[in-house]
Formats: sequence, C-alpha cells, structure tokens
Amino acid sequence: MEWGERGRLWAVDLLRFPDREVRSHTGVAARAVRGEEDVVVAARVGRAALAPLPGFGVGDALASAALVTVDPAWLPVYDRHSPRGPAPARSVPHPPGLGGTPGT
Repeated sequence: MEWGERGRLWAVDLLRFPDREVRSHTGVAARAVRGEEDVVVAARVGRAALAPLPGFGVGDALASAALVTVDPAWLPVYDRHSPRGPAPARSVPHPPGLGGTPGT
C-alpha cells in the first residue's frame, strides 16, 4: 500500500467516526489549548487530546494544523520543518486577550 492509499484510508475512517466523538475530542483539545499559559504545554496537551481520532495518532503535523485554528496567532504548526518544536526554555506566555475564554 502506498502512502496515498494509506492517507485516504485514515481520512475515510475519520469521516465515518461518530460526530459526537469527533466533537468531544476536538472540544477537549480546544479547551486544553485555551486554558494553558505555556505554548509548549498547550500544543502537547491539545495534540494528545486529538490522538484517538483516525489520522491524528501518528506524528504531530495534522493535529497541530487542526489546533492552530483554535488560536492561530499563538500556536505553532509542528511538521517536518520543526521536528522538536519550540524549546521549553523559550516557551512563550499566552498573550492576554487571546484564547483563555471564548470571545476574548
């Protein structure tokens, strides 16, 4: 099986995944991201919340791309260009007024 076929399989599995479960996992991820002060911890917790969804359990690129929609001005995208992510010693505090609570 080539990667393209494998990619289509997880996408089909995700489309067939019960909507209430997708909403549950994405809701947990969004709340975790909004509730964190440290961008590294926020990204880690958010990606872990999405891991049970088809296609999100291996690698960080897809999960971080989904999470960046929660707070695009704050969260990074982890992909092949950033294999280690931001260094914990240089973690950035959550900017005031972004995330935290919906509508702020």
